[in-house]
Amino acid sequence: MFNVLLDDKVLQAKFSDLEIRQLPFATVGAINDALFAARDAWRNEIGSVFDRPTSLTLNAVLYTKATKAVLHGEMFLRNEAHKGTPPSRYLFKEVTGGDREEKPIEYLLRRAGIIAADEFVMPARGFPLDASGNLSPGVLAAILSDMAASPEEKAHSTAASRRKRSRRRDISKRQVYFLSRGKGSQIGNRTQHLPRGIYERTGTGFGSSVRMVLAIVKDAPTYSQRFKAVAIAEGAFHKTFPIAFRARLKQGVLTAKIR
Repeated sequence: MFNVLLDDKVLQAKFSDLEIRQLPFATVGAINDALFAARDAWRNEIGSVFDRPTSLTLNAVLYTKATKAVLHGEMFLRNEAHKGTPPSRYLFKEVTGGDREEKPIEYLLRRAGIIAADEFVMPARGFPLDASGNLSPGVLAAILSDMAASPEEKAHSTAASRRKRSRRRDISKRQVYFLSRGKGSQIGNRTQHLPRGIYERTGTGFGSSVRMVLAIVKDAPTYSQRFKAVAIAEGAFHKTFPIAFRARLKQGVLTAKIR
């Protein structure tokens, strides 16, 4: 969050009576002009720092305008999302650095007993991602269904539905997802040979192919401070405000009614 609070009493001693009458107009307009510039600076930085940010991320920067009654403006990150995680949560660690926040899929997998409290998931190297660098919603939904981890139990797949899916006419729609508990672990009488993770099995007609979708790792992935939000906002504001203030004051004086 970036706040702007201005005391116009300091300014009043430097201007004529006509200019003083226009100070509220000029101050409010300049604050809002500068906030708009700071917002654009944040958005530009998000677009350059992050790899293929989603539209939700690019439009995460909001602000409230100053008014004549309250010479206070505020810029902040959106704290809500129709689906998924609000930008204020997943961008926070990009600003401060530190451990990544829990993702919704991690919460659901943890609740279902698939991963432990100290485990997290990451897209496997080489697995196709969408334009924003994430697993597609369809793949995520199928994983949660096959892991019996969906928010609604009726969405969970069954052994019969997975067999039916694996035999579809279209090979591109035969994917079934399963968990490997790690090399050497036992599931029934079977010893697993794959590293710990969630895998995709696709029936080919000559057997099946298997590839990892999500790696399960210990400890939260950490972020370095990539998005220097405060410094960017302050720089844009201090650059814009003086110019905007002079322009707004001049506009106010030229359009003022003579008393």
